[in-house]
Amino acid sequence: MLGRLGSGVALAASAVLVLVGCAPEPSEEELTTEARTTFNAFQRVIDQQVARGEVRASELEEFATPELARTWVADLQPILDSGVSSSGVPVITNSELQEYTADNVRLQLCTDQSQIVTINADGTELEPVGLTAWQAGFIRTSPDAPLLMSSLDPIPDRSVCGA
Repeated sequence: MLGRLGSGVALAASAVLVLVGCAPEPSEEELTTEARTTFNAFQRVIDQQVARGEVRASELEEFATPELARTWVADLQPILDSGVSSSGVPVITNSELQEYTADNVRLQLCTDQSQIVTINADGTELEPVGLTAWQAGFIRTSPDAPLLMSSLDPIPDRSVCGA
């Protein structure tokens, strides 16, 4: 009787573990899609802020870590204050997953920035950048949280862009 009770308890415990939190790990494709979605959303917020002439870390923190958001504000605000304006967002043309776990993703991205219009302080339009290769890091702060971009740096190796 105790033997049957023991195996029944073990079976019930196993069922509870499955129901409570043993969700399947996201696939490479799901992680890549989520990271690309986060990147795109971050860029849309940047575009909106640049159009307004003021960047705010608090608005970027929906898609980025506080540290990355503060870095972008520190880099962008002086450019805007100098009179430079810009409109448009980069378009991802390719991405390559470099490393990943369920809560940490490293991705190389290629973006086409040819549709971004940038006007210098003197009113002259700057030539669009074109293709840019990036190294981007993303983290998940809790199991149910979306990925947040934790790093975003241009890289000289443009092989992700097919160059």
